[in-house]
Amino acid sequence: MLDKFEPDGKLRGGESVPASAYNDFYKWTMLPVTRAVERGAGAVQCTFSANIRDAGLSKALVEAARQDPPGPLFDCLKTGLQELASRPFDVAIFDRCRKDSALPGWDDETLAAVCGTAECPRTLAQEVDVDPKGARRLPTDANNVLLQAFVGHDIKSGSDRVYVEATGPWHKVTWLETSMMQVIYETFFRLRMRERYGSEDSSWYARWLAEAFIRSARSVLAAKASKMRGVIMTGRRTGGLALMMLQGMFIQSTFHDAEGKSLCLGTSSVTAHYWLKDAGVRCLQGD
Repeated sequence: MLDKFEPDGKLRGGESVPASAYNDFYKWTMLPVTRAVERGAGAVQCTFSANIRDAGLSKALVEAARQDPPGPLFDCLKTGLQELASRPFDVAIFDRCRKDSALPGWDDETLAAVCGTAECPRTLAQEVDVDPKGARRLPTDANNVLLQAFVGHDIKSGSDRVYVEATGPWHKVTWLETSMMQVIYETFFRLRMRERYGSEDSSWYARWLAEAFIRSARSVLAAKASKMRGVIMTGRRTGGLALMMLQGMFIQSTFHDAEGKSLCLGTSSVTAHYWLKDAGVRCLQGD
């Protein structure tokens, strides 16, 4: 399983992260409702807007966007959003999930509408418009998903902020809601860690991972003491898919009750679930 990743925590050989990686299982269970609304009301177009709640990070991003040319922080975000748009849907994983979970409403037509086909899979977005001086607009094709980033005034805060938004057909654009946040926070995360450790990603990532596992171990001990069961939620503000996979292995092997029965209900990441399962890790109780 670890052979999938480079020392910097990214997938080996420049492989794209699957579109499903940072979507929780509830997206699969809610999709039939989306499709029912679309069948009843016709085409439904939605816009998801990422909310950067950390005021300091939001301010830093605006300052980077206003530079001419834009500063490294905004450039890194732009690169991340372009990569996000190109993430392909793993049709096989979606097919396994709908069958294993017996999800209602996930017929072949819905699978194709969301994922495309195995021979020609869809990607998360078909249009990308990252321009500090840009403005909110619609996709040039109503069937496309548009991913945008621009500076605009925020009425609530009374100041400018960088808007990161995705617009498109509801059943397509919904998969970007949490994925956009992952890209934003990974951009902040990697820039901060480069500053903290003073080295390239391939050097500091393993050190950071060791520190993260100390926190994971403490969390397991606290959870065991509480006698509660738990689930590994998709990590949009963590170190990425590599950490989620390793956490799944660690927690599955350590999070047990006194009789050795697993207290872990699994991982909410469908991608991590199946990758772990294929690697021989029983990531869901009862598998």
